[in-house]
Amino acid sequence: MIVSIHQPSYWPWLGLLDKIAKSNIFIILDNVDIKRQSYQYRNIFYNNGRRKLLTLPINKNHSIRLDELEFKNEFWRNDHLDFLAKFYKSAPYFSEIFPIIVEVYNKTYKSPVEFIINTVIESLRLFDIKTDIQRSSDYNCEKRKGELILNLLINAKANIYLSGLGAKKYLTNHIMDFELKNISIVWQYFSHPIYDQDKIHPFVEGLSCLDILFFNGIKESQRVFWENINKQKTKRFDRTNQYY
Repeated sequence: MIVSIHQPSYWPWLGLLDKIAKSNIFIILDNVDIKRQSYQYRNIFYNNGRRKLLTLPINKNHSIRLDELEFKNEFWRNDHLDFLAKFYKSAPYFSEIFPIIVEVYNKTYKSPVEFIINTVIESLRLFDIKTDIQRSSDYNCEKRKGELILNLLINAKANIYLSGLGAKKYLTNHIMDFELKNISIVWQYFSHPIYDQDKIHPFVEGLSCLDILFFNGIKESQRVFWENINKQKTKRFDRTNQYY
C-alpha cells in the first residue's frame, strides 16, 4: 500500500501529479498551517516565454490554517479566468481546456481550500489519475510534521510512504519510528517531461499542469504524462535510499 501526503496545490504542477499517480492513496493535508512562499494558494503559469506567478486573493495571516482561509474579495473568479485567458488564448488547445476550467471556477465553494482541492481533483481527472483521494481532516490527528505523517500513514494502513525529497530533513529524525510500524520511506524520483510549448521561446518547466493541457490537449498530455512515469518504473538506489 503506497501512500503519499501533501498540501493541496492550486492547479498542481506535474511533479505533484507524478507522486499522486504513483500512489494507491493520496492524503491531502487540508487542515495544516499555511506556508508563505508555497504553492498552496498560488502557482506559476506561462506568459509569453516567462514564468508568471498567479496568487489567489486570500487572508494570509500568520498562524492560520488552510481550512481557515477566506477570500479577500468576490472578484477572484473573473480575475483569475481573465489572467489565464490572457496567458493562453493563443495556445493550440485553448478552446478545449478553457471551458473546462471555467466550470471549476463557477462552482460554489465554502472556502478557498475547497476551491483549491477541486483544482487538484479536476487535474487528476484530466490526466486520468485514479488514485484514492483522502483528506487529513478526516482523521483525528493533532500531531505535527513527522509525527503527523506517521499517524496518517498508520490510519491509512500504509506500508510504503512515497515522499518528496523536500521532506527528507524533518523525516530523518523519525525513520526509526516508521520502521517500528513497518512503514518504509521511499523518495520520489521525478524527471520533468519536455512537451510542445510555445515554439518561439525556450521551454519553461515547473509550471502548473494547465500549461501542458493548453499547449497539447487532454489526450496528448495524458500520453506524455504516463509515458514519463513508465520511463521511471525502474527503482533507483543509492547507498541508503530507495527512489521510485
